[in-house]
Amino acid sequence: MALISTLVIRSNIEKITEVWSPSLEYLQDLETMTAKYRIKQYQHLVESDAAVMTSCEEEIQKLESQIQDTGANLDAIMSADSDAQKGQDDYEAANAAWEDYFMW
Repeated sequence: MALISTLVIRSNIEKITEVWSPSLEYLQDLETMTAKYRIKQYQHLVESDAAVMTSCEEEIQKLESQIQDTGANLDAIMSADSDAQKGQDDYEAANAAWEDYFMW
């Protein structure tokens, strides 16, 4: 019984290591990048100096690219693992909310 329990625990640890830990890291990165993106948007809106506005626009574009890359990495992890696919609806809802915000 103890051996079977150990094997189950090991299997769960492998899943956490392979899927959930990287997924959480990507989600945290997305949250951080989204906050930075919003800050740069607000800074761009209130700025009157053309050089600073241009700098903000460049940083916004970099952040957009990073957000898309991180989202693609997260999507790849989720689509590769059947357990992760169970959370696909939540991910798609969050992604749709981001797209709505981004298009605004």
